[in-house]
Amino acid sequence: LDKTLIGWRSGAETLGFYDRAYQLSGRPVETLTIPIQSVAVSTLSKLINAREDFKRYYLNALSILAFVGMPLSAFLAIASKDIVLLLLGPQWSAASPVFLLLSAGIGIHILYATQGWLHITLGRTDRWLKWGIITTPIIILAYFLGFHWGVTGVALFRTSIFLILLLPGLWYAGKPIDLKVSSIIAVIWRYALCALLAGLLCSFLVVPNLVSLNMGLRILIAFLSYLAAYMGLIIIVFGNTAAIKKHLGLLRLLRPDR
Repeated sequence: LDKTLIGWRSGAETLGFYDRAYQLSGRPVETLTIPIQSVAVSTLSKLINAREDFKRYYLNALSILAFVGMPLSAFLAIASKDIVLLLLGPQWSAASPVFLLLSAGIGIHILYATQGWLHITLGRTDRWLKWGIITTPIIILAYFLGFHWGVTGVALFRTSIFLILLLPGLWYAGKPIDLKVSSIIAVIWRYALCALLAGLLCSFLVVPNLVSLNMGLRILIAFLSYLAAYMGLIIIVFGNTAAIKKHLGLLRLLRPDR
């Protein structure tokens, strides 16, 4: 619907910019969630009769996705202009503002996608259907409201509406096993905060000083600076390096042969 609205009111050229930005922002979601999904759904299905183990495994997987997805989302947003130029070329530079707004929601979409794991493994796809019936009109309304501000408004409202739906969606999916919103927030808020703070630091202190460099070098330095800032903040917020070590270990455990 978002693409139909843009194509109808703004024309093919504007739709092309939106579509390219949309495709670029969607690729990281697929890359992160699809490999983990097959492992997570298989394992969660085996834990269906062990409620506490089920919740612990799901929250650990959610924590990993937040640890990786939130900083990825923030970095792609702050480097959106150079990334579009690198991957698509200067003729697509008008897609940069849209890519920035959609990139800001990548981490949210990665986490939101895990509601499907819960509905499927708990055998409650009927609840998934009901959730879709409830949320589809809300998303449609967001597109129409956002379109008042053009293509960037659609991108902004798309990111915003999924941010609003994230916690209710995960809570509703996990309700059959009494998954608390507080438990979900507890495993993701620190990573979201560190990703946001690292993004602000790099946006104001690093990126403005890179304009004289070539594009590839700008992206590399921005990435290394962001990574250092994010990891440093993780250590500060958690008080040690345990969170980093934990997630490296959990990533190994999520491998199919484990």
